[in-house]
Amino acid sequence: MKKILNIGVAPADAKLDPVQVATMTMVTATVMNTPDAYSLR
Repeated sequence: MKKILNIGVAPADAKLDPVQVATMTMVTATVMNTPDAYSLR
């Protein structure tokens, strides 16, 4: 989890729950890596 939170240009907000931030990062990455996320029909 710490590796995920250390990736990026800006540091993660310390007020946010680190587990929830890491979870939502993984969910977003999964959704954005599906063909349906970037293809037009």
